[in-house]
Amino acid sequence: MSALAAMAATAVAITGCGSTGSGGAVGATTGHITLVVQNGDGGEPGLLAGYRALNKVFEEQHPGVTIDFVTKNLADLVTTDKLQLSGNTVPDVTEINQGYGAGDMGPLVADHLLLNLDGYAKKYNWTSRQSPRLLALDGRFSSNGTTFGSGPLYGIAATGAWVGLWVNTRLAHSLGIGSPPTTMAALNHDLAVAKAHGDIPMQYNAADCSWYFGSLLMPLDPQLILDSVFETPGTTFENQQTHTAAETILTWGTRGYFPPGWTANRVTDNFNQFLGGHTLFAVDGSWNVPLPSTAPTADFAMVPFPSVGGPAAPDAIATGDAAWSIPAHSKHQALAAEYINFLTSVSSATTWISTGSVPATLPANLSAAISASHLTGVSKDALVGWQQILSKGTPVNYPDWATPTFIVTLGNEVTELGAGKITPSAFDAALQADYGAYVKSKQ
Repeated sequence: MSALAAMAATAVAITGCGSTGSGGAVGATTGHITLVVQNGDGGEPGLLAGYRALNKVFEEQHPGVTIDFVTKNLADLVTTDKLQLSGNTVPDVTEINQGYGAGDMGPLVADHLLLNLDGYAKKYNWTSRQSPRLLALDGRFSSNGTTFGSGPLYGIAATGAWVGLWVNTRLAHSLGIGSPPTTMAALNHDLAVAKAHGDIPMQYNAADCSWYFGSLLMPLDPQLILDSVFETPGTTFENQQTHTAAETILTWGTRGYFPPGWTANRVTDNFNQFLGGHTLFAVDGSWNVPLPSTAPTADFAMVPFPSVGGPAAPDAIATGDAAWSIPAHSKHQALAAEYINFLTSVSSATTWISTGSVPATLPANLSAAISASHLTGVSKDALVGWQQILSKGTPVNYPDWATPTFIVTLGNEVTELGAGKITPSAFDAALQADYGAYVKSKQ
C-alpha cells in the first residue's frame, strides 16, 4: 500500500540457543538470546506503540531474551522477503503479506521458506482463538503455495484490519445529513448533497482501487471476492455484480464526486486530505486509528460500507494485518512460536486496545475493555465494527489477492473507468482477462 523505497542491507547477529521444530518446547538456554522480529508496520505509529509495549512485557517474562524489533514499511517487506528468507541471516519471526505476489505468502510457501505452524496452532489452541474464516484469509495455504484459504497454517495475525466508510461528521452536520448512510441509495443522496454545496463528496485516488472496488461489491455480492481468491470453479468477473460496481465508479467519476486531480494524488497524501475537513466521505481502513493528534477525532466516524447484510450483520473487507510467520531457517523457532502466541493472545488484546489499535483476537467483553481504555470516537468505531463483522457479518479478503497482478490491473482499469475513458463492459473484461489467465496457468 505504501510506495517502494530502497532498503539498506542489515546483518543481525543471533546468539544463544533454543529448540526447533513444529510444536516443540523451548529448551534450556545458554547465555543470551536475541530474538530477531521483523515487521512491516513502518509509518503506523499506533501499531508500533502496541508492539513496543508488548515486547517489553515479553522480555520481562523471558529473562535472558532480548527482542531486536526491525521495522520496514510493507512494500519494502514484500519486495525483500524472498531474497532475505532464502539466505543465511534470517529473522526468527516476520510478518508476511498474504497473497500470490512474488514476495507474498503463496510463493514463499511454495519455496519452503515458511514453517508449517499446525503443530504450534494445536499446542497453543490458536484455532479457537480466531475464527476459521479469519485464519483461512490470513494464513492458510496449500503446501505447494498454489491454493489460498485451505491447507496448513503458515501465519496468524496479531491485529485486525477492515475497510469501511469514513465520515466527516462535522461536515455532514453542516450539510444537514444525519446518520451515516446504510444503503447505496442513501450514500448516493449524500454524495449529491455534498457536490451541490461545493464540497468534495468522496476522497479517492488510484492507490485505493482494491478496497474501493471491493467495497462497492459489498451491497451486491461479497461472495464473488471470496470465490475469486479461493478459485471457486466458474468464478468470473464478467457478471452483473462487477458491471454494476463499474457503473457506479463511472457515474461518480463523471459527476465530479472525486477530488480535483485525483488520478495524480499520492497515497501518502490521500487520507490526510480527507482529514483536512473538506471531504464528506472516504473509503479507507481501520489501520488509520488512532488518528494523529492534529485531527479532531470527534469530527470523524467509521462505519461499515453499505452491504448485503446491512448494519446489523455487515459484510466488509476484513482480514488481519500482515500475518506473523516463522521462517523455515529461523534459529529459534520454538521461542518464535511463543512470541507469536503472546502477541495474538486474549491477554495482549487489552494492550492493543489501550494503544488505539484493533486486535485480531478480541477479549470476551469488548465493551469493558473499551471503557477501561477510555476510547471514544473513531477508535471505538474501529473496534466495534471489527467485532460486528467477525461475529455477525461476512469478512472477505482484498480483491487484489486474486492474482499476482490484480492490484496493477485494478489500479489501471479503475482509473480509466473513473475518468470516463473506458466502459463498464471493458472494465469487466479486463478484470476477467487477468483472473482467467492466472487460473488457467495453474491448471
